[in-house]
Amino acid sequence: FEVNFDEGQTEAQNIICGSTTAKFTLNGIQFEADNSKLKQAGQKTVKFGNTVNFDFDGVTYKSGLLGDHQISNAALAIKAASYLGTDTESISYGISHTVWKGRCEIMSYNPLVIIDGGHNYQGALSLSRVITKVLGGALVNQEMRAVFGVMADKAVDDMLMVLRNSDIRFKEITAVRVNNPRSMSSSELYNKIDKVYNSTVEVYEDDDAINGVLSAYKKSLEDGLPLLVSGSLYLLGQIRGELKRAISSQYDQ
Repeated sequence: FEVNFDEGQTEAQNIICGSTTAKFTLNGIQFEADNSKLKQAGQKTVKFGNTVNFDFDGVTYKSGLLGDHQISNAALAIKAASYLGTDTESISYGISHTVWKGRCEIMSYNPLVIIDGGHNYQGALSLSRVITKVLGGALVNQEMRAVFGVMADKAVDDMLMVLRNSDIRFKEITAVRVNNPRSMSSSELYNKIDKVYNSTVEVYEDDDAINGVLSAYKKSLEDGLPLLVSGSLYLLGQIRGELKRAISSQYDQ
C-alpha cells in the first residue's frame, strides 16, 4: 500500500493554500480533487455549524471537520476508498465519524470555545477562513478572546498578520509560554502581538499556559465572548485535557 504526493507539492500546499487541484498517487493510480468544482457544486449545500455538508459525485456527505480544505481532504479520501472497493454507505459513515482533535475543534458552545493547532502561515490562513464561516458566519467581525502560544522557530509575525487582516476581531489576547524547550517566551510573544495589533487589543501574558487558558475561559463564562486557543499543537497537547475538564464541570452543575 503506497501513497505518494506529487513531488514539490505538499498536502498543505495543495489543500490549505487552495491550489486548483489537489492530487496524490495510490498504488500507481493518480487521484485528483478539483477544489474549484467542489466549491461550485457546494455553494447551495455547504453549511458551517458543528458539521459541514457537501455534495461529491452525486452523494451528500456530512463531516465534523470544519473548513473548505477539509472538504478537499474528504474528497480525496472518498476517491481512494471507492477505488479500493468500499461501498458508499461505509464511506459516508467514515466521513461523518472522523474526528481530528485540535483542528478547528469546537469544545463548547456556551460560551463558544474553539481550539486549533495551526502553527504556521498556512494554518493561520485556514483558521481565519473557518472562523469566518463557522456558525453561519456569526463570528464575522464579532469580538473574541484568544490565547496564543507558539514555538520560537515559527513565523509568528506572519501568523499574526494573517489573523489581523482577516474578519476576526479580538478584544483581548493572552500570550502564554508552552511547556516545551522550543517555546517562545510569553513576554516576547506579548511584544509581537502588541506590535502587530498596534495596541488596538488588550494583551496579557502568562508563563503558565494552563492557567492562561483557564483564566480566559473563566472570563468567557462571565461575559460570553467566544474563546480561541491556538498557535501550537504542543500548546493544545498541554491544555486540552484541563480545558475539557473545566468545560465538563460547567455542564455537571
